[in-house]
Amino acid sequence: LVLAGCVSKEQYAALEKENADLRIENKQLTEGSLFLAGQLLDSDRETAVLEQQQAALTDEVARWAAVGAVKMELLRNGLQITLPNEVLFATGSADLKLDGQTLLKELVGALQQVPYQIVVVGHTDNVPIGPGLVKRYPTNWELAGARAASVVRLMASAGIPPDQLLAISM
Repeated sequence: LVLAGCVSKEQYAALEKENADLRIENKQLTEGSLFLAGQLLDSDRETAVLEQQQAALTDEVARWAAVGAVKMELLRNGLQITLPNEVLFATGSADLKLDGQTLLKELVGALQQVPYQIVVVGHTDNVPIGPGLVKRYPTNWELAGARAASVVRLMASAGIPPDQLLAISM
């Protein structure tokens, strides 16, 4: 008697093992897909929160944004707030101007509700350090660092937890 489609016991066992292996792999891929979908959902929620915070910050500093003193951009890794040097500092100085202090204090009021790390990146212009400042700031890099530190000190004194602040010189 010849039956079409019959296989030996060895072939049958091999096919059963392959089927079991494929079921395990399918289950793992399904779990991985569900995990990635969850991560995507979390990322979408985080983006929505950042967009809400950006809107709230925009409302808080609308007066400054209207005159171009504040620019905000939502990035993949957070919200970037840019304050031009001329708003905060005089050329060659790390001392905050009064308008800059006022602006930063307004920002601090809005940022106190944000639980994220706040990175302050100090910059300078392309004007070389003059002879009067060269002992205090030998390079623009040191001036940029002093500017970032000035902003961080003000933000900490105005209520942002110091461990939430980071100063960087560029």
